[in-house]
Amino acid sequence: LGRRVSPRTNLSSTATAETTAEAQGAAGARSIIILFGPPGSGKGTHAPKIVDELGTPQLSTGDMLRAAVAAGTEVGNKAKAVMESGGL
Repeated sequence: LGRRVSPRTNLSSTATAETTAEAQGAAGARSIIILFGPPGSGKGTHAPKIVDELGTPQLSTGDMLRAAVAAGTEVGNKAKAVMESGGL
């Protein structure tokens, strides 16, 4: 398939339209990857590697819930109760 180029790579003048298209994906196609697993299974270890390799955003529901708890939001307070009871 030619040269792999990360979307974060600074494409110099030597880059071709083909390598740019490869970096951006085929005609707007996108992949969604969901990592499931219990605490300590490696989700947090592997997710940044996937983000770096594919140049995709990462959304972590655990990070979002912990931020909501820290902010004291309504959702955070509900999540805190579930987290403390071992439900999350």
